[in-house]
Amino acid sequence: MVMQEFHNLRGGSQVPHTFYELAGSTRVNVLSLRNELGARWNIVESSFTMGIGRSLIAEGVAVDHVFPYVLMERFGGLGGWQGPDLDAVWNLAPAHAICNGAKSDRLPRSEELRRLADRNRAIMLSPYPLKKTLALNLKSAGFGDARPEDWPYFLRAVQDLVVS
Repeated sequence: MVMQEFHNLRGGSQVPHTFYELAGSTRVNVLSLRNELGARWNIVESSFTMGIGRSLIAEGVAVDHVFPYVLMERFGGLGGWQGPDLDAVWNLAPAHAICNGAKSDRLPRSEELRRLADRNRAIMLSPYPLKKTLALNLKSAGFGDARPEDWPYFLRAVQDLVVS
């Protein structure tokens, strides 16, 4: 099932809490949950529209956390992760399963950051509903205007947080 791939980690484990599970409070914002589910599914649909999907399905699809999810755990013991949610749509990309496994917990390279910024910028300029989710990600990170051209700066800020 495609949606389960959004929570798989290296070695077959999964993130401790999937975005669609209730944790703590039993109150949940259904609209927010629908938007998040829709946004994640739009990543898959968009990749199929761009012709990426066929090779991923044939070879095995994975969803890459461009900035590794494990960073939030790694910094958790050092005063907590102060950056944005790395399990959010802005940081997810469809990937070939073997390539994703080889990348493992490696930080993204400059070219990967450029492609992620280009992808997020293109989505924000598109008619896809996912653009609203990406704008909210930028706003919550302090980019109040949430302009498509803010993505390289946002990603650089996340990278600076990780390497400093």
